[in-house]
Amino acid sequence: MKPDTDIAFPHLPIEQFDRYAHQLDGLLDAHWAPEVFPFNHLSLPRLPEIKNPEYALQARTHRSIPARIDPDGDPELECLNFFETVGDGLLQGQVTRALVASGCNVADDLTVLRSKLVCNSTLSHVAWAYRLHHGYRHTQQMKSPHQKLMGDLFEAYIGAAWMDARERGTEREVDDFLLEFFKPAHWPQWQPMLQEMLRTGPQKRQGKVAQYRLNKAKRQREAAVKEAAKVAGVKAAVETVQGSLGRTNA
Repeated sequence: MKPDTDIAFPHLPIEQFDRYAHQLDGLLDAHWAPEVFPFNHLSLPRLPEIKNPEYALQARTHRSIPARIDPDGDPELECLNFFETVGDGLLQGQVTRALVASGCNVADDLTVLRSKLVCNSTLSHVAWAYRLHHGYRHTQQMKSPHQKLMGDLFEAYIGAAWMDARERGTEREVDDFLLEFFKPAHWPQWQPMLQEMLRTGPQKRQGKVAQYRLNKAKRQREAAVKEAAKVAGVKAAVETVQGSLGRTNA
């Protein structure tokens, strides 16, 4: 499944194509946040196929559907939630490997870039580019799916595709897709953001170390003051008791 490219806008730069195509689709909610990590809409790799029809259906079914059909059943077993969790883990794992392979070797930088790449604000637009909102099963009559739900749809699709491939002994299909999906070539800001982090990283880390030392010294001073007050309080209490005993003996 390739992103829809049957409508061409040669006068628009690629970074504007995705948003413009959304508007023409007539469904994108105006309140959607822009993608946190822009991607090349026209170069996305083909999605792996889900050959198991039950998995394909479950991966696009909101939990409200089975709950309405069978109020006494367990909607978790018939909705996309499980596949979403599996897909989230697969995406997190592959983007981590891809970032490290790109030279990201600082924990804070890795966390920031990874969160930008796989957050709902980014994956929702990816899901829309793949037109995963077509056929989404939900009880509500929504003009546009909620942005988080669209991000969940992409994760669920990946999870269902992997589970399906796993049962057929062809997990490599999904592994190859994820390997291609997280290539920097599809994400124009990948290298610039990484290089900027590598350039400013040492200075930021020095600042964090200095702040940590200041905070540690402050905590030590506060602890010393509390301990001194505690000792002084104990001494005062002892002196009070001793004075009371002295008066009693007299």
